[in-house]
Amino acid sequence: MKKWGLTCMVVTVAFAAALGGEFNKAAGIVVAKGMSDDGAVVVLRTPPGAQEWGYWWKPPGAPLILGDLPGGAERTRPLAISGDGSTVVGWSSSANGDSEAFRWTSKGIEELGDLSTSRFESKATGITYDGKVVLGEGIVARNGFATPQAAIWSDEGWITGLGFLPGGYDRTYVIDCSADGTLVVGTGFSENGSQTWRWDSVNLMVDIGPIPVDGSESGRQNAALACSDDGTQIIGLGYDLELGWSHGPTHIWYWDETNGFNVLAEAPGGPFLSGKPAVFGSNSLVSDDMSAIIAPYSGGSTSGILRWDAIVGISELETQGKMTTVTDISADGEVVVGMMTDFDNTSHAVIWGPDGQLKILKDFLEEARTDTLDFALITAAAVSADGRAVAGQIGVDDPYQPSAYHATLDGLWIFDKKVDEFWNYSDWYGYYSEASDLFMWHSEHGWQFSTGDELSAYIFDYGLDCWYWTNADLYPYFYKFGYLEGWVYYYVGCEPTERWFYLFDTGTNVQEEEMKLPPG
Repeated sequence: MKKWGLTCMVVTVAFAAALGGEFNKAAGIVVAKGMSDDGAVVVLRTPPGAQEWGYWWKPPGAPLILGDLPGGAERTRPLAISGDGSTVVGWSSSANGDSEAFRWTSKGIEELGDLSTSRFESKATGITYDGKVVLGEGIVARNGFATPQAAIWSDEGWITGLGFLPGGYDRTYVIDCSADGTLVVGTGFSENGSQTWRWDSVNLMVDIGPIPVDGSESGRQNAALACSDDGTQIIGLGYDLELGWSHGPTHIWYWDETNGFNVLAEAPGGPFLSGKPAVFGSNSLVSDDMSAIIAPYSGGSTSGILRWDAIVGISELETQGKMTTVTDISADGEVVVGMMTDFDNTSHAVIWGPDGQLKILKDFLEEARTDTLDFALITAAAVSADGRAVAGQIGVDDPYQPSAYHATLDGLWIFDKKVDEFWNYSDWYGYYSEASDLFMWHSEHGWQFSTGDELSAYIFDYGLDCWYWTNADLYPYFYKFGYLEGWVYYYVGCEPTERWFYLFDTGTNVQEEEMKLPPG
């Protein structure tokens, strides 16, 4: 077993950032492939080739190589990282075969075995937040063929094959599982075509059935995209049985144990969604809370990226250039990252906020900083659960020497909604209009200067002639500095110059003019 692979050098770039945040890069033939929920840990890998290596990276420290399994070629490909960042899974070449599932922790890499009924092959493709249950597939002999079967591994490393649907002729895929890994959701094929299933150790694999159309049980095929933390709710995509995936419209559906299927939306204008589940080769994304789905669609001369959320319903993400793809989504669905290829065939990492407007990530970062990035960001492969950390690939002159980056986005107003050409909206601070840099006109406070982020915001209020501190959880409470220093409550809904406040130190209500230091 090779314990150390290609040298991976880390260069930490600390920009003087007006809005805060850090930028780190890892040079040495590595690209980012995934991220822990808090954005602190990134899983890296080298590009596909005769030798492949995986790395665990916690910026600004140096990446740790995952190693490989004994007896095989020097190839290890990480596919997923646990939400807590402690565990990486994927496949590695071993003495048993070209592809064996592995699990890596700080104790090292371990082989997970396979289902052992056909040729030796297994892959770990997913993992629970705490790293205790691993999702993936193994190969079994079925109808004279070596067929992939959905599988899970326990914390002790025992593998369980999850089976096939009745009448099924093809493989089964694991898509998601409950938080504790006891209930698994996936997609397979039955006599009704592509269908969603649930598995637990008591009931085993159960087909949840086709999506009914006009009361019929034979209307639409379906494929799961995600399930809730307790496994009782599933969200996914479906299509008309008579037309198949290649025609539309495609439907977004929700299922629960009590009510069964509920069709939430259809693709706009008739084109079908190319956003089939990831196992079918698409780029569909679902937020952790299942409140938002991002799915590319195409049909005829129409294509785009559909967004569905529980409040707005169907909308579209802005697209640019020759091709725009999506790669990851924040836990609440507010932030999406991806890649755009412009008409000069140049790739750009891109990011969307709640307003659905596409921003080139390099430009977006530089707008918030006093320095510039002297290299291109060509992919955004992963985003943290809160949407404030992004990782991807840096563009370099030599395409065989890619580098990974990790950036934190600590700006105060970076993901607020654009209401119109003048007003922006913060879900905790209200309406404001940007003047330049960090200056803004607030609909209630008037002129202000801000720095920090929603967790810790320092704001200079020109009407009060003072600094105050607040955050998204505290506002409209804030701590005032200088004259009448102390905790203050602002009565929301006032007009600039006509604001009222409550001073906790004196127990009195005061108007704006009384808050300022008297002349002389």
